[in-house]
Amino acid sequence: MSEPSYEKQWILHLDTSFDEKFTALLPNGLRWLPWVGKEFRNSSGRILVVGESHYTNEGDICKIADKKAECHSNVFYTREIVSEYPLEGYEAGWKNSGDRGNNPTFDNLHRTLLKDDLLLPEHKNKRSRLWSHLAFYNFIQNAMDYGGNRRERPSPDDFLRGWKLFIQLADVLHPKACIFIGVQASNSFNAAMGELSVQHKPVSIGESINGVYLRNGGEIALNDEVIKLVFIKHTSQYFSWETWSRYLESLMPETIEYLRTAVISEHT
Repeated sequence: MSEPSYEKQWILHLDTSFDEKFTALLPNGLRWLPWVGKEFRNSSGRILVVGESHYTNEGDICKIADKKAECHSNVFYTREIVSEYPLEGYEAGWKNSGDRGNNPTFDNLHRTLLKDDLLLPEHKNKRSRLWSHLAFYNFIQNAMDYGGNRRERPSPDDFLRGWKLFIQLADVLHPKACIFIGVQASNSFNAAMGELSVQHKPVSIGESINGVYLRNGGEIALNDEVIKLVFIKHTSQYFSWETWSRYLESLMPETIEYLRTAVISEHT
């Protein structure tokens, strides 16, 4: 997005009432303030979307350290990302590491939730309504080096730290359902919940669909509330949105129906 007016997007779409509590978590490993849509708090669905990590998309290997430092120093980075591509679509003028003008991660997420990528100009209002209902942050709070042929991956310690922070964020946001983009975090869920003494329903490995094994189970109990965790294949590539849309419908039919009604059915 050329000269992005982030403040304008935040005024229209963002609920900053959680920011004092988020700021208190900065010393505990939170690097970027989560996105919380204005309708999230009062939504009967209260869906928290959990991405995996931010990527540098820096082609020049000599500039990676500076790119990471720039990203890490900006507590609003996640909110700026949401203000660009998911909200603006093609109009953002965004380019990914493959120099494409679209972002499959978000496009496929939209398709999975709403059966539409919402990329046409006339769908901009629907994108606005969708992201006003969602909360979003990245599980790994360190930027990963994705550029050229480099594919940095989070370490096991990154994922364990991620679960500790997730519990603290869930305690602030009180989501009803959490949709994880990617299944890798689930591999350390059982051990992490045991270590943190969090009441939970363990994750087990199920059948294979669309190239990944399903993660069954996955619930936590916080403050007498049960939070459902759903892990889907990472939406960035080789992703069958029809398959995963049906999967979400089977696990959380009322939540998905509520979201679709709020975003699509009640408005033009």
